[in-house]
Amino acid sequence: MAGWIPRNDQFAQSITTNSNFTFVAPRSFTTFKESVFPLLFFVDGHKSDGQLSSDVACSFFHPNGFISMLDLTTAIGDVFAVHPTQPESNQGGINNYVVDPSSPSFMSPNTTCGLYKVFTSTILKSLYPNPTSFFKEALNTNLGFSILLSQKKQVVPRYSLSANDYLIDFLR
Repeated sequence: MAGWIPRNDQFAQSITTNSNFTFVAPRSFTTFKESVFPLLFFVDGHKSDGQLSSDVACSFFHPNGFISMLDLTTAIGDVFAVHPTQPESNQGGINNYVVDPSSPSFMSPNTTCGLYKVFTSTILKSLYPNPTSFFKEALNTNLGFSILLSQKKQVVPRYSLSANDYLIDFLR
């Protein structure tokens, strides 16, 4: 996983130079996904050496019998096996990197539920602190389509348009 090496160096450097460095969900997950993106989307399973040529990269936009060489879960697992990084942040200065047990990780038993909770309670709440009317309804409807909810139950609403609305609580 050569693509991860520079990223891992940047990660180590941030711990030693940035007292506010934090690496918690969802960033702790997306880093691994970004690391395997080129392999999954630009290198197909036709070449055994796994090298990416210009022709192969261009063929992504004009595929002819394209076969993905890996699935996302396997590829992320491969990167994580080499660099098993936990969600952490520097606490009170540089080189004081402490695990954040409140952040979901690849080693968490309920990773998907944890990511959904972070997304709804942290990210959406900061982006849309007080949505109203149709916008709130649209956000809740779209959250209902979330892949993260495919095996999970929806969160009970905190804000609603009326007492009878059944909305996902993305602002809990």
